[in-house]
Amino acid sequence: MQHLTARLLLKLTFVLSVCSLCMPVSTTAEEYVINPGDTISILVWGQREYTQTIPVRPDGKISYPFLGEVKVDGLTTTELAEKIRGELLKHLLDPQVTVIIAQTKKNEVFVLGQVNFPNQFRFDQDRLSLLKALSMAGGVLDDTADLHNVKIIKDNGTSEIIDLEKLLASEPQQSVPLFPGDVVYIPKQERINLT
Repeated sequence: MQHLTARLLLKLTFVLSVCSLCMPVSTTAEEYVINPGDTISILVWGQREYTQTIPVRPDGKISYPFLGEVKVDGLTTTELAEKIRGELLKHLLDPQVTVIIAQTKKNEVFVLGQVNFPNQFRFDQDRLSLLKALSMAGGVLDDTADLHNVKIIKDNGTSEIIDLEKLLASEPQQSVPLFPGDVVYIPKQERINLT
């Protein structure tokens, strides 16, 4: 009986080792990168006074009471936890730091005018293409939209006019990026009456 059990364990070990070779080396997902406008929670285990929930300012920094100004924009939560832990080692014995995203910045653009569903649209990336935004709005109204004078009003107040027909005909197709706060306005086509 022991001989049979030993053989089964040997076979099982062999099968598991072969299966492990078939598995991908890395199974972890890409970590979230902190952005201005996010809200992060810094948890220092067993140190309640060091645990804070803090918004990331537009300059990419946070004000952490025990360390002052800390640049966090562009760091992953793991990188920030290590950075804070390194600084807290000067004050605490072996601090265990975890950083989590309490709330992400809500990136949104507005698509107005001659589209099927004028509205504000949220997206996860740091930018969104004009064509994708128009798709989210259900497309343009073919019979009334002026595709030659699509206006993009930037969050900083500047604006530009895009010829959507030329954009669609370009090879390779050009991409017009939209950023959080941008407004896309599709004007109504002006009709000229010849009488």
